[in-house]
Amino acid sequence: MENLPEGFYAGDLYCFRYGSADEEAFAYIPGTPAVELRDGDVTASLMISPLAAVLSIQAVWSATPEAVEAAEQEIRKRYPDAPDVTLSIAELSDTTASLTVTGGNGVSHTFGPNPTSGSGSYRVVFSETLTSAEKAAALNALRGQSGCLSLTFEGTLELTETATIEMSGELADEVKLLAPKKPEKSGGLFSRKKDPAPPPPPDLAACAAGIDRALATGKLKMARAGTPNVSGAALRKVETILLNSAAEMLRDKIVEMGENATYMSSFAIKKKASESEDVTFRITRSADPGNWFAQHGSGRLITDAGVAIPEPKR
Repeated sequence: MENLPEGFYAGDLYCFRYGSADEEAFAYIPGTPAVELRDGDVTASLMISPLAAVLSIQAVWSATPEAVEAAEQEIRKRYPDAPDVTLSIAELSDTTASLTVTGGNGVSHTFGPNPTSGSGSYRVVFSETLTSAEKAAALNALRGQSGCLSLTFEGTLELTETATIEMSGELADEVKLLAPKKPEKSGGLFSRKKDPAPPPPPDLAACAAGIDRALATGKLKMARAGTPNVSGAALRKVETILLNSAAEMLRDKIVEMGENATYMSSFAIKKKASESEDVTFRITRSADPGNWFAQHGSGRLITDAGVAIPEPKR
């Protein structure tokens, strides 16, 4: 299962909304990494010698303008009421890239992970000395064979999510139900007995039960809202805060009114609470450069070093 925020694919890009619902801001996670093209030139080369070789690859994890435009059109279809759709590349931290070479003997060696240049393109450069077996694999990859090279990019996406709940309703019935009842006077006309003390107001537990009754009967309602990736735990935390607050408000009103609370005709409440949390996603994307080289041609990227390159020990 992919570790991704709530969102959708638009072609090769994964789009998601962030911030509050009023902002309607969107970002995308780039799709497949690729060897970079500079002014139409492939930024890769393989310098070979009788044994070893040096492989240089400049790769990026980004999106073409055409892919971004297509994603914006998809967002407008899904969110027709959004005012101005702004789509930007996701701000990832700790971004790294690795290059894996797999020889014909099935043995793999990974270079990296190397840090990338940051957001916008997440560019990385590899310039690595290969063994003879790895050289053969690189030659095959540059000729368009798959399964010889693998590029893997990783990054951390951190989002601040918010849970918001608004509670509103009428609690007059609960005030009257829980109000302390005026005690009856004891004794006759000439009795010297003191009148009994009035009963104490209800405790918080009784008031909390009253809030639960009001919610069950629909006299009190809670409207829940949150950003797309807010957790259930954050929503439950806000709900608990509001329930406790409502119970305290109910108790305070009964204490304030005393015996007169039984005559309460209206006690409307409206209260909102929010809680923020940080949510982290670890994003990984991989690509086979052999497939990419097959589409862009690469024979001219192979040159002879003219000298012996020492073979590295693995």
